Order: sequence, then structure tokens, then C-alpha cells
Amino acid sequence: MIAAPGLRWLLTALCELPALYALRAAVARGTAAADRVGHALHAAMGLLMVAMVWPWVMGLARAFDAARSAADGGSGAAVRNGEAAVRGKEGDGALGLACHAAMGLGMAVMCALSV
Repeated sequence: MIAAPGLRWLLTALCELPALYALRAAVARGTAAADRVGHALHAAMGLLMVAMVWPWVMGLARAFDAARSAADGGSGAAVRNGEAAVRGKEGDGALGLACHAAMGLGMAVMCALSV
């Protein structure tokens, strides 16, 4: 958990701004359905990353773990590590790539500080 309030706010901004960009892209006119889903998932990921910075989320995480464990009978079958491929599209552009870079930086900082 990150104890420094200033760092929490910095990480909040680093993750929130790309999430807002993704949300705007998800609701923009002329966006294909598949792209809307991708943008919406990126927005959700960014907002969840913002939540991870704050201490109150740990209570939610413990409740989620308990529910997940109960759902799979404690076997861990409900959780599978997926494989993700990062690929660019023609429409990503510099702003889209910058948003991915900002989220990546935010995740790297959180990982480095949580050790």
C-alpha cells in the first residue's frame, strides 16, 4: 500500500487521465462496436487502477477474494492467468500510444512501491 498522499494523487492522475480518454473514445460517434468495447475495458481498467492506490480498496479486495474462493470451492479454478497481446491499430495514433504509456508507467510505479 502506498502511504504518501502526494504519490497517491500523482498515481491517481496518471491512471485517471488515460481512463477518461478511453471513456471519451468509447462514446464517440463513429466508433465501431468492437472498438467501443475495447475502449470501455481500458476505461474500467484505468478506474480500477486508480482505486488500487487508495487504502479503502483493500476491504473490497478481501471481499472479492472470499467470494471467488467460495464460488470455486477453494480450488482456484475461477482464476486463470490469461495471455494478453499488445498490438497497435492504425487508429491508435500518438495520443492512444501516450495513454498506454501513461498506464504502463502507473503500473510500474505501483509495482515498484508495493515491494
